[in-house]
Amino acid sequence: EKVFETAISGFKAGGRIVELYSGVGAMTLPLVEKSSFVHAVESWPEAANFLKDNLFRSGFTNASVEGTTAEDFLERVDKDYCEGILLDPPRSGCSRKVIDKLLFLRPERIVYVSCNPATLARDLKNLVGNGYKLTRITPFDMFPQTTHVESVAFLEKNKTGI
Repeated sequence: EKVFETAISGFKAGGRIVELYSGVGAMTLPLVEKSSFVHAVESWPEAANFLKDNLFRSGFTNASVEGTTAEDFLERVDKDYCEGILLDPPRSGCSRKVIDKLLFLRPERIVYVSCNPATLARDLKNLVGNGYKLTRITPFDMFPQTTHVESVAFLEKNKTGI
């Protein structure tokens, strides 16, 4: 729960947010309460359907769910579609295609939730080296006395160009 609260705190109230790799919506529902609109994207059909049901039962009308891959969704999105993007990819991190599309879209904020420090470092290097600044990273020791750590990284678009 602390991880989700921390991730959601990275967005301003009232913004339009895209949530990639949304799963069943553990972060989507609280994000919808804060945002003007949330577009959730999840490639696993059962999870996407479960999230749609949860949003409907909760009475939210300022959200949509798309059952597709992050790559396919981002191919159809124009610049200025959203103020921020929330990423919670699998352990393998984001594909190069997703990173490239994020760099093209250039949202004001990216919040990246990761369970793999190695892929987080790889993806952050690509984002920070190309127009984003890392403003904060918060680790969470979810499984004490193990090597597992969950991290939330906050990035903002450089105002001075690349």
